[in-house]
Amino acid sequence: MSNDFERYAAKLRGITPAMTAVLPRAARAGALVIKAEVEANAPVDEGELKRSIGDRPVKAGATSASHQVHVGAVHALWVERGHGGRHPAPAHPFFRPAFDAKEQEARERTVEVMNEALRGAMK
Repeated sequence: MSNDFERYAAKLRGITPAMTAVLPRAARAGALVIKAEVEANAPVDEGELKRSIGDRPVKAGATSASHQVHVGAVHALWVERGHGGRHPAPAHPFFRPAFDAKEQEARERTVEVMNEALRGAMK
């Protein structure tokens, strides 16, 4: 019985490093769900706006990780929200609707990646 306890205790000690290691990967997995939807929602099939959609890690620590989806084109905000001026243009939202539509799926994907790592650490 003591031997079983020691094996189980050793597995538990392995959980923290395994979970810390998977946090950046899990954060990116969730972000990629949203990124794919942003790309699908972009109002043109090619061009600067579409090419500027990307993702990058923001922070990773022992207890958290963040991954960001970004659009780098200078005119992205004008496309998203529209603009006035001499040549006004209506809004063509593509980023916020993507987030709203895929937020739950992104959370689920993040948790799925973390659960896979947890199962692997408990073997």
